[in-house]
Amino acid sequence: MTLVNLARKLVPKPLRAPIKRRLYPLVPLRWRMGRKYWELKRFLSEAQWWDRERIEAWQLDRLRKMVKYAYENVPGYHFLYDNVGIKPDDIITLDDVRFLPFTTRELLRDNQEDFVSKSLPPGKLRYTTTGGSTGVPLGFYQTLTNRYMEKAFMDTGWEWTGW
Repeated sequence: MTLVNLARKLVPKPLRAPIKRRLYPLVPLRWRMGRKYWELKRFLSEAQWWDRERIEAWQLDRLRKMVKYAYENVPGYHFLYDNVGIKPDDIITLDDVRFLPFTTRELLRDNQEDFVSKSLPPGKLRYTTTGGSTGVPLGFYQTLTNRYMEKAFMDTGWEWTGW
């Protein structure tokens, strides 16, 4: 359990923000980010040296898993894939990504509940929005793990540039 999850369970909601502002920055980063963050950072530091063949094999494996998960757990994707006649087992090569249907901001915005995984308990989901730089912010749900994953990728990218 991460420090954030522990605090959510132990500290009453009205006290969380003031405590977080004062104490959270004092907690060492290695504890704040949790195990998943550091596992992904280690993975990224190793994967940057993989050869092209290994990268493509990993990409295909992840693509197949994502399509299968989306098809089985996210009603909106299940509908889209069925609509174009794609099943998860149809993804054989990386080039098969071209057969997957596109989503648009409007589609996601207007059908938000259909693009939430039914395998995740509602208590694990956090509502967030984009910054709205294109005009209207897009709202969506994500898990705390997704946030840590995004941060691990962003931090690694910045480190690779020397910042």
